[in-house]
Amino acid sequence: MAGKDAELVRRTLGGDLSAFDELVRRNERRVVSLAYRLTGDRDLSHDLAQEAFVSAYRNLRKFRGASAFSTWLYRITYNVCIDEMHRRGRAAERSIDSFYGGDGTAALEIPDTGDTPEEAATRSERTEAVRQAVARLPEHYREVLVLYDIQGIPYEEIAGLLGCPLGTIKSRINRARMALLDALGPDVELFAK
Repeated sequence: MAGKDAELVRRTLGGDLSAFDELVRRNERRVVSLAYRLTGDRDLSHDLAQEAFVSAYRNLRKFRGASAFSTWLYRITYNVCIDEMHRRGRAAERSIDSFYGGDGTAALEIPDTGDTPEEAATRSERTEAVRQAVARLPEHYREVLVLYDIQGIPYEEIAGLLGCPLGTIKSRINRARMALLDALGPDVELFAK
């Protein structure tokens, strides 16, 4: 265990609650974002993030430092979210909007580089095409696309988070991207420029 988080973990285990507050501050935005991307519910994501932090605090002695603290915390968050979705019977009914920002813009959206109405319409068409294509992907592909391409979590952390070998994660992300291209079907022409 090395780094700032490791020092904060040591201090927390020594009874310094302000150190855990700092761990929360350092990781809160990404934990809430992950919970939101998995559940699609903004209010629920805050509740689940809080539950994940409480669980992390209660189980901090079990953290061995074999991975980054953030990886361990994301695994807890992922499990809390999946458990809640199963409790609610929502695992298979997750809204595709959960993969996009609250304002309806896609995280995979093409950056705004133009000002013309035609360019704005093209961008909107691309966003909707990606949204629909991602919705048609199997859950295990959607999961890795969200974690890697949208959340920006490195391969190694995703492997730890999902409990899969690194090679499996790399392969699954590659297959997910290929499946996304297939799911885009004729809409792939929107991206040919």
